[in-house]
Amino acid sequence: MTSAAGTPAADEHVRYRTARGRWVILATVLGSGIAFLDSTVVNVALPGIGDDLGGGLSGLQWTLDGYLLTLSSLLLLGGALRDHRSTGTQARSAHMRSWCSTHRTPV
Repeated sequence: MTSAAGTPAADEHVRYRTARGRWVILATVLGSGIAFLDSTVVNVALPGIGDDLGGGLSGLQWTLDGYLLTLSSLLLLGGALRDHRSTGTQARSAHMRSWCSTHRTPV
């Protein structure tokens, strides 16, 4: 199998007992943990958001839905872009930049 550029494509299957497989599992677990932490922080901040915006429960639901929809779409876009054009070093750098930009603003 070859890639679009004509170079041989990497093996598409990851063996979980290899170092690469362990890194995949670690990245998955860390990503899930960050998503859980992010949703927890947003839920803790909802009363403050409601006070600032002056809306009721319906307004909070729309605010949360808009936030989660935007976050989900950006995660999908970022993953697709990473798959399309990055190397291992670039992927680690992009992950760190993404994490830092997400967590730099205190709630």
